[in-house]
Amino acid sequence: MAPDEARALRATLSGVDQIEAGWALLACVDLYGRWRDESGMLVERRRNAEQHAVRYLRDVLAATGRPARDGRRGPIDAVS
Repeated sequence: MAPDEARALRATLSGVDQIEAGWALLACVDLYGRWRDESGMLVERRRNAEQHAVRYLRDVLAATGRPARDGRRGPIDAVS
């Protein structure tokens, strides 16, 4: 596994902390989106719903003022 892939996968792990779990969830969304795009499969995508859900989670996490464990404040910027 390439180092960047390992980092992306590692970011999806969390403990029991709610904020840490939120950052891990955003990392899962990012990784799923990348794999979906790379697969070339036709998938019905509800972009509007995805954007609203991700934006809401980002806003909740930003309000806490706590970055992800690795210091990132937003693991996904591709979905906006």
